Amino acid sequence: MVVGLVVGLGVTGCSGTAPEPTSTATSPVETPSETATVDPTEDAEAEVLAAYRAYWAATVALFAGNHDAAVYDGVAQGAIVEENLSQARYYEEYDLVLTGAPTFSNETVTIDGDRATVLACVDNSAWVPAEGEVTGEIEPVQAGGLVLERIDGTWLATDSTPAPEGFTC
Repeated sequence: MVVGLVVGLGVTGCSGTAPEPTSTATSPVETPSETATVDPTEDAEAEVLAAYRAYWAATVALFAGNHDAAVYDGVAQGAIVEENLSQARYYEEYDLVLTGAPTFSNETVTIDGDRATVLACVDNSAWVPAEGEVTGEIEPVQAGGLVLERIDGTWLATDSTPAPEGFTC
């Protein structure tokens, strides 16, 4: 921490000549009394949530008019991609483009080996058609799940799953 502050101060200091140090003695370096440990479960959960959010970013791009399957490269594969592409083609046929993006709450991650499930409350109220209005009675906040699999070290979205009974938003 001291080194970062010294370097930072050196970069932002005024021009001119710095005074010569009056002593060459060095202060003892403090070492932490305990080594910080990182919980591997927390790391894996963070990776899964990052993949979940990347999936949703790609999905938002898809329904905003980028109907190229490449939006899912390195993010998703399999059934979930095919389902979304099919729906996007339907939207394209009717010139329907979504703007905005959903928001998420109550994100819950479950990991079992190389398979993970993220359950969340998905609020679609700000992810709406660019023109016209939504018809019908659709709840703006819906419980849903996404299945991810670790393939070659990368978490990829592979399928959707309904939220289990009792998971509420």
